[in-house]
Amino acid sequence: MSLLVTKIGLLQRYARVLAVHGFNISDLWSLEAIGILDANQNLSNAAKEEIARDQFLSYLTRKENGRYCVGLPWLGSNVELPSNYHVAEKRLFCITRKLGSLRKYEEYDGVFNEWWGEGVI
Repeated sequence: MSLLVTKIGLLQRYARVLAVHGFNISDLWSLEAIGILDANQNLSNAAKEEIARDQFLSYLTRKENGRYCVGLPWLGSNVELPSNYHVAEKRLFCITRKLGSLRKYEEYDGVFNEWWGEGVI
């Protein structure tokens, strides 16, 4: 019997044992399966909510025009985000072309001009 056949038989036997006990093979590589947990998983919901509230309040600022600014919770408020200008510009051209082909461009343009006049945008 070759070594490969022996290894395959052994793996099949282990798979049956795991199936009987309700385990998945992927659980063998999971740290949680052996009791190693992320620190955040050990916190209670109340503690998580308190941390989130504290972070929110620490990142909350109000600008001169009265609008509020809040930092992204996973990044904070002092992180410089990359520019997606070219992606946004391409999306603008695509949606403008689509609205034109659907003959809806003027309708959407009117809404945005109204919002501009009201100071919403």
